[in-house]
Amino acid sequence: MAGADVERGLRFIHLMEVETRTELSQNSVDVTALADLLIAKGIISSRELDERKRATIPLQNERDHKRRLPLVGPGGDKYALASPDVPCVENLALCRGACCSLVFNLGIQDLDEGVIKWEYGQPYRIRREHGRCVHFDVERKGCGAYQHRPATCRTYDCRQDKRIWADYDKRIPAPDLDKLAPPLPASG
Repeated sequence: MAGADVERGLRFIHLMEVETRTELSQNSVDVTALADLLIAKGIISSRELDERKRATIPLQNERDHKRRLPLVGPGGDKYALASPDVPCVENLALCRGACCSLVFNLGIQDLDEGVIKWEYGQPYRIRREHGRCVHFDVERKGCGAYQHRPATCRTYDCRQDKRIWADYDKRIPAPDLDKLAPPLPASG
């Protein structure tokens, strides 16, 4: 029971962080409106503002990179979502389950169910091992948690994703697929 209490505590802290990010977004709107007003009144020029922003962006990126902020994915009922008609099992030998190498954040429904694993160091990002989602099952040729898969997995359509397919209709994988999806281990 202590593990469940710790997880609930972590989730509470992370959800509070999400609220903080929402407030930060509102602050960003306020600052943008203020900058626009200062420019409109001739107090500063657009060029001065742009120069200052260009100088500030690398510093902010460095600060953000050091922080591990919790992010929550799409909301709503994932079970009500329609999935694209992609023959994943048939494509697996070519695409290597590259979609299972993509990084995304889980939704509240995933967190409530407690089935899909997330990175404790980067809440609530899908947990990965060896470059793939921990739920990817080589033997079963697909998702080991398929019934509970996140909304992102349910709605993702690889057919137009140039990271995966150079030409989906001809089943030609992208030339840089190795960078996204490691080769599948031989099943025995």
